[in-house]
Amino acid sequence: MQALSEAERQRARVRLEKAERSATGLLRPHIQLIKNLADVLVRERELKEDALEEWLASICSNGPS
Repeated sequence: MQALSEAERQRARVRLEKAERSATGLLRPHIQLIKNLADVLVRERELKEDALEEWLASICSNGPS
């Protein structure tokens, strides 16, 4: 495998930073819901289909938390 040139590394860095900003923008409005879900997953280890559907519905129907 050939090493990337400095220009290629820079283009990749710019694309990754843009993707990170985009992902952050999508997730930020839901951060509290994501943290709550993480707490539940730490306790429960997994969610049954019905419970997962409730979490997803709260994102889709209620908008940002």
